[in-house]
Amino acid sequence: MTQKYWIVALLLCFATTVHAQGPKPQNPFEAVRAFSATMNGGLVGPSSDGKIYRSGDLMRVDLPTEYMVTDLATSATFAVLYSTGFCLEGSVPAGRTFPFSLARNAKVVQADRGDETVDNHPTRSEEVTITQEGKFDVQLTVWEAKDLQGFPIKMRRAATGVVGSKDREVRYTDVHLGPPDPALFLKPKDCSASPKAPGSSTPVPQPPAPDTPPKSPTPQNQR
Repeated sequence: MTQKYWIVALLLCFATTVHAQGPKPQNPFEAVRAFSATMNGGLVGPSSDGKIYRSGDLMRVDLPTEYMVTDLATSATFAVLYSTGFCLEGSVPAGRTFPFSLARNAKVVQADRGDETVDNHPTRSEEVTITQEGKFDVQLTVWEAKDLQGFPIKMRRAATGVVGSKDREVRYTDVHLGPPDPALFLKPKDCSASPKAPGSSTPVPQPPAPDTPPKSPTPQNQR
């Protein structure tokens, strides 16, 4: 067999191997970078239902008393209280952005578990391990909706000695793909730096104003 035929045979063998392996699954937390949805439950933090929005690296989560916007690339976050409009800033991502915030600058390893149907969506189920340098690994089971471009509509975090004694689960419903209203991510002009991490519904108390010394009586002209 000539050299030309050897090259053709090797190329055909390589193409067959790639086809058998299939395309590499996409990081489920980056599969859809613009969406809005209703978040039911939570893997960390409060488990109350609420809206969640993403536009690129910006993610907003709505809570009963406040909303928070996190920049997934930097973890910079601001929170606004509905009752007062008070706004504060911090450097910790909002808890309900997990695991999107954790996986943004981490290594993500996926292992296929097969196909399942979740809430009438055909999904690909995977065991996902998120690794950040110098920290413990986070392991999740993720169900990625094939009809929603791989959006992770369901995730489960098994109980461990680190995260708690109960499994935690989150589901996303009313998922709409595409960019949300940009106004949802705007920071108020009077948002101030705060020593507390965002997430508290109690405004940071402001220091009292210094006492104003009493004015000296105006001296009277001596007669």
